[in-house]
Amino acid sequence: MKTGLDRWAKRVSVTAALAVVLSGCAPAAAPAAQPAGAGQPAAAPAAPAQKVTLKVGTAGRSDITAPQAVGVEKGFFEKYGLDVKVTEYASGSAAQEAILGGSADIIHYFPPGAAAAIAKGAKQKIIATDQFRPNAWYIMTAAKSNIQAMKDLEGKKIAITAKGSTTDYFTLWAIQNAKIKAENLPVGFPALYQSVLTGQVDAGVIPPPLSFQALATGEMRPLVDFGKEMPPNLPSVFVASDDIIAKNPKAVENYVKGFFDSLEYMKKNRDYTVDFLTKFSKQDKAIAEKSFEVIIMTMSDDGIIQKEWLDNSLSLGKLGGLTDLPAPDKIWDPNFAKKR
Repeated sequence: MKTGLDRWAKRVSVTAALAVVLSGCAPAAAPAAQPAGAGQPAAAPAAPAQKVTLKVGTAGRSDITAPQAVGVEKGFFEKYGLDVKVTEYASGSAAQEAILGGSADIIHYFPPGAAAAIAKGAKQKIIATDQFRPNAWYIMTAAKSNIQAMKDLEGKKIAITAKGSTTDYFTLWAIQNAKIKAENLPVGFPALYQSVLTGQVDAGVIPPPLSFQALATGEMRPLVDFGKEMPPNLPSVFVASDDIIAKNPKAVENYVKGFFDSLEYMKKNRDYTVDFLTKFSKQDKAIAEKSFEVIIMTMSDDGIIQKEWLDNSLSLGKLGGLTDLPAPDKIWDPNFAKKR
């Protein structure tokens, strides 16, 4: 996230692999570093003979979504009797459409988007989080730009992936915080990075690992560090349909268990994880190493959500004009995420 055609191809490959809306994208306090090389978590109960197929949707491909892929590769879901089928959608809002249409049982999304859908009648619940703070998310401008601070974006254009996305809400927060007026310009995730570099926009919301690329190459400068400046606001949560919760709550519980078994393995096996991230997100090893420390090691250990974090997240939705969002107890089921 080099020069010439090779560098361009790599950038496009990395950018297209992710999708924001993130996002949206985290959990209890950042965990202490754990020793590398430890074995995988304690064995789960033997998987039943008949596996349950679970359709999972993510907002594109990023290091935040790597635990699902590791869980499939290493059999962490299978040992709980699950056949997890992961679909990478172009955005969090596209994943939301999938759960509405029955193409997904569980998606990874952002609370305001999930809550807005529930307010319109969607039958779903937030059940856990994998990321409580947007670490390594920035508003960035091109290094050659004369923009030095958020106040310089008065009347300017800021690239986001889509309206109603995590990038949109984060930008609205930054604009309000800076007390300026600026335009949130939807460009889609694949064009997010390049739109800033080429000057199509004056700045953009750049998530990891693209933000690591921007900093490592010196192509962009940060104006806002969301991970440091925002309170915990759950940029990524698990959302399960009421249908799968009612029909097979055990499968939902086992998905959460398998996910955090996978994430635990990643945290304890640094070399494996760095190698996996390098291939999964098509990034340089140095960027994958940075992502391991800043993203993977700060993701939740158990998925537990604190109400204060959910309140913070829903307040971002209100900045986007979502004034009638349901109360937390109407959109959140805390029974699936437990201390490990």
